[in-house]
Amino acid sequence: MGKRKPDGLKNFVEVIRKEKPDIVHFHELAGSNGITLHHVKAAKDSGFKVLMTLHLARYTSMDIAGEHPTGIFDNKTGAFDFYRQKGIKSSAANLLYAAGSVLKTIRADVSGWGSVGTALAVPQLVVKRKKGFLSLMDTCNKTVTISRWYFEALKKAGMSEDKLCFIEQGIFADHSPEEKKREPRTPLHLIFIGRISHFKGVKEMMQVAGQMKDIHLDIYGSSGEDSKYISECRTLANRFSNVEIKGALLPERVISTVAEYDLLALPSTIHEMSPLVIREAFAARVPVLASDSMGAREQITEGKNGWLFKMNDWDDLKSKLQWLIDNPGKIAEANEFPPVRTFKDVAVEYEGLYKKVTGV
Repeated sequence: MGKRKPDGLKNFVEVIRKEKPDIVHFHELAGSNGITLHHVKAAKDSGFKVLMTLHLARYTSMDIAGEHPTGIFDNKTGAFDFYRQKGIKSSAANLLYAAGSVLKTIRADVSGWGSVGTALAVPQLVVKRKKGFLSLMDTCNKTVTISRWYFEALKKAGMSEDKLCFIEQGIFADHSPEEKKREPRTPLHLIFIGRISHFKGVKEMMQVAGQMKDIHLDIYGSSGEDSKYISECRTLANRFSNVEIKGALLPERVISTVAEYDLLALPSTIHEMSPLVIREAFAARVPVLASDSMGAREQITEGKNGWLFKMNDWDDLKSKLQWLIDNPGKIAEANEFPPVRTFKDVAVEYEGLYKKVTGV
């Protein structure tokens, strides 16, 4: 619940006061342990310039259809975003939210109730997060977003543009593969790279692909936060001969590995900020089939470098895959990829921001 200051805060203050940095630059916050708003305020109170880069879209709730940001911290959609990330089904989520809303109204303390208490406290946590985020924006000299859509969402929510900055992500890439001339293959070879977790839609994608004879799906990724979910995915992989879980992939091997496939699949079940793997696929000159999360929608141009399916609509995913199987030439035609943006490009922009903040 984040009701007490983290144990490491005192040590953090000692370190920065000894180092005397020009800037303390934070990258995202933890919920209660690790780096928190307490650290940001401590850095500012110690007299240092403070920057924050937001990598996750969890502070913005979306409308029911997922078409556009409705503003920051709508309580119900914010709570259901949390439940969905934890793999809680809609029926259970409705009950938890109803009960949690009553407990929020009477300001019940559920901090000693374990994981059930945390689930019931979600409506309270959304309120707490809103207050904390507004305080964060006020404390930081600059807040950086890595996607244009989130930059606009924060402006729409009333955040001062003077305190915001948009710096796109870059990837680990010294060079890109040359344009591929390979003929379309049967079966269609799909690759997924990411965490094996609920909000990546891995299990549902495996179920769809596993039942399609003209699809072969390879999954690369480290395990997520839910061991039961991972076990279920492994069981599916054992059931389907055309689906394999390959394990983790070193960052420097991502682009060369993706280049061996026909299509990258990204079936996110929540709105992501700006999935880096899309840029890596583009660098490999491989189109992307993704759910229409805001982060994917911002990067993909339909038919030019990939395709979108309706988020959490697995029939639509199957339909899009079948269309690509029936029209393999469309994959070869989807080759209008943006220029590769590297970490060096990002570093140049951050250096300029640092100079602006410090007045150098």
